[in-house]
Amino acid sequence: MHKRYSEIKLIAKEKLSGHFGLALLVTLIPAIIYSILGGILGTIFGFISTDIGDIIDALITGYGTFISISLVVQFFKGKTNFTSEDFFFFDERVMQYFLLSIILFALGFTVFIPFYNQIQSVSSVPISMLSDENYLQSLIESITPSQAIGSLIAMIITLYISVRLIFAPYIIVDQKLKVLDAIKKSWRYTSGKFWYLFFFPLSFILWFLLIIPTIFLILIYLIPYITLSFAALYFEFKKANDDEDETIFEPREEVVEIDILDDDLYR
Repeated sequence: MHKRYSEIKLIAKEKLSGHFGLALLVTLIPAIIYSILGGILGTIFGFISTDIGDIIDALITGYGTFISISLVVQFFKGKTNFTSEDFFFFDERVMQYFLLSIILFALGFTVFIPFYNQIQSVSSVPISMLSDENYLQSLIESITPSQAIGSLIAMIITLYISVRLIFAPYIIVDQKLKVLDAIKKSWRYTSGKFWYLFFFPLSFILWFLLIIPTIFLILIYLIPYITLSFAALYFEFKKANDDEDETIFEPREEVVEIDILDDDLYR
């Protein structure tokens, strides 16, 4: 029996308490820095080749995501004295993470396979044609019911597999496993828990509704909070599957209030 969503989030709030600045540093800053760096280098290499520029941008941004996960895992385990080496390093886990990313990208691409003819048509016309309403209308009308159904089935399968593999990146970073072993372990962790995991992101929906009214300022708190909540979820599943190490996190006993914004959508 896993914890309620609100209990998972209390663990994240405990990690934020007294360390919000550091939490902001490890969850937000790396993603911003590497995204900007990827954009700059992608633009520079884009003058040589647009494809090369896009690949460079994707690689650097992906590396930034890996670093963010690594920092979050270390922070969650109690590390507070981060150095420059924590923000830039390269070991076997980086390659395993990119292999996982390629697998997930290929999985997501299956949604578009039924539309191969339409994609081929788009790739063969001038870019200016993509703004032509008549061309776009004819392109949409060329989609057959079987293509739409095939894409929908692929989407459902992709969603299911993606949820089942939600912990694979954490496992690669935290447990230093190869990509196939991480996939197998994530699949084991999430067995019978698809709906529990599927609805977890939706449990933040009331927080998301505050983004526009606060002119996006709530994201300064929300991004670290959500990131650490997912980390807490991973460690909870790790413990439930008898893979726990020294990292066992429980909220302080005196923290008993449940924020209405974090009320459970899934029981």
